[in-house]
Amino acid sequence: MGAWVKMKKEIIISVIVIILIVVLNIITQNHTNKTMDEILSKLDEIRIEITSNDNKDVNERIKNLLEIWKNRSESLAYYIEHDELEKVEQYIREVNSNIETEEYTMAIQSLDTCKFIIDHIKDKYEFSLKNIF
Repeated sequence: MGAWVKMKKEIIISVIVIILIVVLNIITQNHTNKTMDEILSKLDEIRIEITSNDNKDVNERIKNLLEIWKNRSESLAYYIEHDELEKVEQYIREVNSNIETEEYTMAIQSLDTCKFIIDHIKDKYEFSLKNIF
């Protein structure tokens, strides 16, 4: 009888830990998706401005994007690899410097690479069976 009570306590503790892990994963995934979707939206706005040759506000938009990224990446750094976050920042800065030098073709290439990395981060940290096993 004593072994059953001990095993019952271990099962309860294990279930609580599993539930806690799943809940925290859902919270972090929602935060990641929200942040990355916002960054992707800003990148799309910048891309539209560049391709439509309406470049008057593009410098302001990229500066705004850099500020948003700086604020959001700090919270993402708690659970996402720093190398991946640094890659995103690197390509955002590349877009910025290409826009400043009016190299709009290069800016679009850097922008597309940045979007690819962001999509990769979203997929990598998605709560799914392929990422668990």
